[in-house]
Amino acid sequence: PGPRSARLRGGRPGAPGPAGAMSGGSLFALLKRAVSRAADERAQELLPLTQAHDSHDPTAPHERRRTSIKTGEDKWDFVIVFPQDFRGKVDPREIRHFFAPRVCDEWERSDTAFWDKVYKGALTSQELQRAVREQIASILSGSRFGCRLGWALSVDSDEMFLLVRIDDLRIVAELADGMQFSARFSEQAYHLYGLIPPRVSKTFSRLIGWDTRECDRFIAYATHSRASAREFRAKTEGLFARAREEIKKVLRRSVPDHELVAKLAGDQTLRGPLMAVLVDRIDQRARGCPSLQRPSFTARASSCVASTFNAPDSEALRLEKLFEAIDVEYETAALTNRRRIQDFKEEDKLAARLDRWRPRTSPDGKLSGLQTLEQAELFDKFSSVQVLRIIYDWLSQHVNLEQLQSQGVIVKYFCMHDADDVDRLKRDWGSLNPKRMFSVWPGFYNDAVRDYFGEEVGFCFVFMTYYARFLVLPAVLGVGAFFCPEISIRGFGLPHAFCFGMNLWFAYLVSTFEQMQSLKTSLWGMDRFVQQAVRRMQYNEQDRGSNKEAAIRAVHWLAALCAVVEALVMPIFICELQAAMDDDKRGLADPVLHGLSIPRAMAQLMIDYGIAVNLQLVSTLWDFVSPLIAEYENWKTQQEFDDAQVQKTFLVYAVVYYYPFLYVSLIKGFLNKALELPVMETLTDRSDEKQWAEDRHVIQGNLHSYFVLLIVKTVATAIFQVCSAKYARRQEERHLKDGQRYAAHESEAKRPKYQGDNVDYMNCVIGIGLIVFFSPYCPLIAAVAFVVQFLGIRLMAYRMLHVVNRPVPSGQEGIGAWLDVLKSLSQTSSTVCMAIATFALQPLRSQPWSSQLLIFIIGQRTLHFLAAVIDAAVPPKSAELEIFLEHRTQSVRKILMGTKEVIRVEEGTRKIINGCMRDVLLEEPPNPLEASTSDDPNSRRMETLEAP
Repeated sequence: PGPRSARLRGGRPGAPGPAGAMSGGSLFALLKRAVSRAADERAQELLPLTQAHDSHDPTAPHERRRTSIKTGEDKWDFVIVFPQDFRGKVDPREIRHFFAPRVCDEWERSDTAFWDKVYKGALTSQELQRAVREQIASILSGSRFGCRLGWALSVDSDEMFLLVRIDDLRIVAELADGMQFSARFSEQAYHLYGLIPPRVSKTFSRLIGWDTRECDRFIAYATHSRASAREFRAKTEGLFARAREEIKKVLRRSVPDHELVAKLAGDQTLRGPLMAVLVDRIDQRARGCPSLQRPSFTARASSCVASTFNAPDSEALRLEKLFEAIDVEYETAALTNRRRIQDFKEEDKLAARLDRWRPRTSPDGKLSGLQTLEQAELFDKFSSVQVLRIIYDWLSQHVNLEQLQSQGVIVKYFCMHDADDVDRLKRDWGSLNPKRMFSVWPGFYNDAVRDYFGEEVGFCFVFMTYYARFLVLPAVLGVGAFFCPEISIRGFGLPHAFCFGMNLWFAYLVSTFEQMQSLKTSLWGMDRFVQQAVRRMQYNEQDRGSNKEAAIRAVHWLAALCAVVEALVMPIFICELQAAMDDDKRGLADPVLHGLSIPRAMAQLMIDYGIAVNLQLVSTLWDFVSPLIAEYENWKTQQEFDDAQVQKTFLVYAVVYYYPFLYVSLIKGFLNKALELPVMETLTDRSDEKQWAEDRHVIQGNLHSYFVLLIVKTVATAIFQVCSAKYARRQEERHLKDGQRYAAHESEAKRPKYQGDNVDYMNCVIGIGLIVFFSPYCPLIAAVAFVVQFLGIRLMAYRMLHVVNRPVPSGQEGIGAWLDVLKSLSQTSSTVCMAIATFALQPLRSQPWSSQLLIFIIGQRTLHFLAAVIDAAVPPKSAELEIFLEHRTQSVRKILMGTKEVIRVEEGTRKIINGCMRDVLLEEPPNPLEASTSDDPNSRRMETLEAP
């Protein structure tokens, strides 16, 4: 019985019964209200914290007031979840590990009584958690961050949510300056100086019309600087004022001044504002003249202008001539655009020129093109993913959230999903609708994925979709080989073709992806991320390069080597155990191995399942031990930490997954024949075709099982996570009061945390190795892998939107260490593929050992040479990217320096250019050390000259 049953009986909850006694339902209602009242009182304790700075001046530029936010508001950026009743056992003195040293020092100076209790160990768990909670809120809402905070209690009162949002982008710009954030220039900054950002060449999907999106523009990135932005705004206003004044000078004269027009045409700095104002004036005249609705100012149009304004030297004609004079000189320099319009009709040529110079209107249509250009900013506005990344990077420099979560002080932290962006992405990219899945290639949304999830997730999907596209060719050939398996030339059939072909295919895949990755890295502004990445809080500068750091890293590599050796030794032990059991003809005695008697039933279980169980045991143990050691390796940035972890983990997993297949295909034959034949005889001459067929059947079955189980595991994991989140939500929805709703932040808190992309990369790379190494045994496996990869991408997209929390946006330069892993795997593939073709496939496996060894060495070196040729023919940076980088360098210099000119100043030069000494820029900054050591005054650089 409860409040609901009381309402069904016609009474109100908690009303006394007929006899004046309390009913079961009313007692339950009173207890529930008492618990709720106690939870509300605990929540009210936090209100002074959120309202502590209401007395601050709201007009202060860098101070944000802490405000108590209503629980019903769901438009938040970042959420930190605290347990309501923390009862963990944490040493109070470990509180210094939770915050940066400078934060703890300031805290200790401001609250000595609290730190006295910390050092005495007299701090309870609840006091510790409350202090941590208040300190995090103080950091986020202080003058440095200025975030808007809100507190919310869960419906069952067991968790408390700290909700974070940034409303003032000026504070984001401040933080971006402090962390040297790489920001993207605006297109208006390019147009202001008469520059046109180049477009990336069209891909095949765009050429055939499948992908209807516009090609990306290559726009430069630079370190964000508010000072540069303010200088750019002042410079923009001055340029437009000067442009209007120069146009007035020209139009004020009845006779055109050719020298003045030539001077204006030669002023590259003024070209952008001048042409924008001219086009706007011409458009205004065209709108005022019915015969000039199409802006085609040819000779015929000029006569129309003259007749309309009744004067050959009218303003419209002079505007046209001025535009023609400046644009013609620009066309002389821009040959590409001149060639593009040379096939146009005469009346359309000038219209095309006007369209090229006409500024774009604002996205909302409220501002004209000229107004948009006049209000141009140096940098684009910060996107939501950039804001989240800046918030988290700055917060991670003050608070160690990972350490707090491992100690149980906080439950979790995550970024909130944006409902509008999720709806836009799930229509095609994250949809499991078959009609949507197969109508749009998922690679078309890589830029949108990066814009919402960040570069780390974006590069993961770039690689996954690129690899899936490359699988089309081997999948088609594999299907053909499945239906025509008997094709052969002098005994060399389709298995040999797949041995050599897949090796070269893999080399070409790695080389072309590296080239495409370089392009994406530059387009996304990540080519300098390693130098600008935020330090990990665990990094200790004093231990860098020390013996302690080297010893810990050596221990990690030693642990990886031990895992590899154990995985290699176990199959040999199983083979010896099988041989010991085969020696017993009657099959009654227990096998004895190395003096150890093993029960026969246990030995048979070990033979049947020992290898598989051992591999899973090794991988599970490594996943537990490796992160513990890695935390003490003292890596500077998170990407360095992840890259080092990837290298060791892949070494272990490569042995775990590849060794059983290599054992069946190659090693087992060597071991069986090595005990029977002399060393220089036909060591791998397996005349037993039945054994060969059995080995091939085992490899085929395990290859199919790997890919099928991979997709089944992905689906099962997603279903389990979704069901778990829904079950937890329904359990809490029972505690909802009348009129109370389940908030979005609480619903997302039930989702599991995104665990990174290393598991996805690992599954994909392991699958690539299996395809390249063992496709001769099963050519159809490439088609199976393509289907699994395509479905896996769709499931990953669905998981990112509907299953897991939105990951904290993280920058990344390409796919990191996984590219090195792919290169190493590509080099290894030449050896493995040639070994299988020589020692496992007919007709070479029946040749003498000496002939096999010679053929193997020659073939392996030939494949390695061909792979090196492919790598040299496909450079890491394409010619298109090199041109873009040169254009970017010139554009950045022109946009940031404006009217200043870079020149080389000879020693002793004191020439004044344009009457101003500060306009002279050194191409190379002066070296103060050289200037101080030289006694010759002519050899010293001028200190008054500023460097670019």
